[in-house]
Amino acid sequence: MVTIDLKELTKRFGEVVACDDIDLHVEDGELFTLLGPSGCGKTTILRCIAGFYTPEEGQIFFDETNITRVPPNNRNTGMVFQNYAIWPHMKVFDNVAFGLKIRKIPKVTIRKKVEDILELVRLGGLAGRTPFQLSGGQQQRVALARALVIEPTVLLLDEPLSNLDAKLRLEMRHEIKRIQKEFGITTIYVTHDQEEALSISDRIAVMQLGKIMQVDSPREIYEEPHNLFVADFIGSCTFIPGTIKQTDSGKPVIETPWGLELKGRTTSKDVSLRKGEEVYVAIRPEDFKVRRPTEPFNVIPSTIESVVFTGRYYHVYADVGGTNSVNAELDPDTPIKIGDKKELHVNHSDAIILKIEDDPFASHIKQLLEGKAIAK
Repeated sequence: MVTIDLKELTKRFGEVVACDDIDLHVEDGELFTLLGPSGCGKTTILRCIAGFYTPEEGQIFFDETNITRVPPNNRNTGMVFQNYAIWPHMKVFDNVAFGLKIRKIPKVTIRKKVEDILELVRLGGLAGRTPFQLSGGQQQRVALARALVIEPTVLLLDEPLSNLDAKLRLEMRHEIKRIQKEFGITTIYVTHDQEEALSISDRIAVMQLGKIMQVDSPREIYEEPHNLFVADFIGSCTFIPGTIKQTDSGKPVIETPWGLELKGRTTSKDVSLRKGEEVYVAIRPEDFKVRRPTEPFNVIPSTIESVVFTGRYYHVYADVGGTNSVNAELDPDTPIKIGDKKELHVNHSDAIILKIEDDPFASHIKQLLEGKAIAK
């Protein structure tokens, strides 16, 4: 298999910069996900790697080989499209065998390869069916088998599960990861679904407006967001505005507009904070707890505005400071109802301090704050 390197990759469509000076490294055998909202540039990058688009600037390498100008049919990539793109007039066997026939592989070898790959994707015995006789999940497996049977060095998947219902998506996540690891094939996966990316990936690149916001493991992306966009886009978050009151304790202290003081942390040692600097404190819903008497710090007095029982937790919105609200997931054994006065607590290690300065997403968070809806 191969490593993939993008170096200063830029692709434009007229005046629109779809991907902007992208540098990226994908390890051999890695399942790497490009994650972001529609229009962020993730599919453009995938199509540049496949050879369907030619970048205006930059280079693409498979190992040490520059393939930027190599035609798609000479890159030995397998691609699975969002709409499956399997031929309705062909049976499963012929759909999967198509790439092998184009390569003029002997018929005996084709039959063996197709039978083996259909067993691998758990479609053994269905070779004689037409696409109309298959479920959505089975059709996606046909598309995956067709991409893998040619033994590509790189597998590219463009929103492969978006047309499936929720239960099938869960099943196919597991299947794709199982098959990818069994093959050990370098894979780039494109999706806008955060949960899907977190559950399937070795590493994730979060994208916005043609740029990469952060590259990390799923856990680091969730727990250590480097900026406001990543914190807001991945999962749910409450953003509390404040100014830096103290920075020399190792646990910076933030003062909120309503006089509450919070201790928090940054997600990078390289981040420097100045006294008086405006910041946001990002807190995940599951990190709020009802205060115990032994917890003197990071206590947030609140009034419960909404309570929804989900089985695993109470999903709560609580008013704090009269102009802001928090989004919390509290223990279902906690006695709680609308109108209750509760002191919520968050550990300093779960209160992430994010700088506003030079962050283009800060204006979006400010608009949410002004509308009181500071929890996504």
